[in-house]
Amino acid sequence: MFSKLTVSYSDQKQKKRQMKHSVSRLTGILCLGAILTFYGCDKTKGTDNTAVSVVSDRSLLVSGHVEREFTDHTWNEEFVATDAAHVVIQVRRYEGEDVAAPLLAERDVPFKSLPFDFDVRVAPKDMPRNDEQLLISVNIYNHEGTEGAVGDLIDEYRNMVEPRTEEVKIIVSGLESCDDPNAGGFCTGQ
Repeated sequence: MFSKLTVSYSDQKQKKRQMKHSVSRLTGILCLGAILTFYGCDKTKGTDNTAVSVVSDRSLLVSGHVEREFTDHTWNEEFVATDAAHVVIQVRRYEGEDVAAPLLAERDVPFKSLPFDFDVRVAPKDMPRNDEQLLISVNIYNHEGTEGAVGDLIDEYRNMVEPRTEEVKIIVSGLESCDDPNAGGFCTGQ
């Protein structure tokens, strides 16, 4: 009689473990489904036209387009790329006005020409929550390093991206000297 009771108790324990395992698997599937629904589906399958989407390896793919803007307060000369010219694209998590935005992903690639399309992958471990906004920045440096110099092309706008964003268009403009009489917005002493 004692052994029956023990077996019965261990059966209950095993069933409880199986139930917990099933619930945690179901929760995981539902969470993944919510992320896929909120952030979009795999763009490579052509099922969604959003600029922010979860792809097959569960990373977040942020894609967009970069163009140059000419204004009265920017460096507007022709951008002649040197061999060292490169583009730095960053994806950050927006956490508020006066708070640093943590870096989620960065690509540093050789610059070819404007306009151009880009994509950046955010690793699954850095996946933003459904209610978080992303900040995208694109800077084109015509030299080694990432310190701004006159003639570099930078984005001067806050490029906020939310889930289900249809299009990410980043506008860059020439970084002018702070000594320029028309200097406004961002400028540099270099």
